[in-house]
Amino acid sequence: MKFFGSPAPLLLYSDLSPDECARRLTRAVDIPSFTLFSLSNYRGSKRFLGRADGRQFRLFRRVYFRNVPLVLSGSFLPRQQGTRIAGTFDIGVIWNICIRLCGISGLIIAYSTRGDDVSLWFDVVFVCSALIIAAVGPNIVRLFGLDQQRDITDFLCVQLEAGDDSSAY
Repeated sequence: MKFFGSPAPLLLYSDLSPDECARRLTRAVDIPSFTLFSLSNYRGSKRFLGRADGRQFRLFRRVYFRNVPLVLSGSFLPRQQGTRIAGTFDIGVIWNICIRLCGISGLIIAYSTRGDDVSLWFDVVFVCSALIIAAVGPNIVRLFGLDQQRDITDFLCVQLEAGDDSSAY
């Protein structure tokens, strides 16, 4: 396992057709509809949220208390028999931008407060921390989302009757 790697890939196989996979996924999840009056910020009660548009889909686990969700973006690809389900786990684009902006804003704050010798060490530590957050912050968030990744994979395996060994399908 890479500690600071790129988004994790997912590859599953199912005997169901791509259209049936999309139908099953749509029935099993809530459509992401934002609301302020919920701990997860979304309407509904199902554990997973997402949508399947044709052969493309997005899926994530409902998280509470402002945690960052990992999003599985993928597609249902037809095979001779069944479907190949291919996708990648990543944090959402907005979360990725926000994390990097926090790091960049830290650099701006450190630059604007530079001055005497006492704050020099503070500035050095602050700038290094801000650079680390901007550079690898999203990767660290992905690392903490491994349980979400396992839950989403298990959910897809059950709902789509899928497995990870293509020779069995």
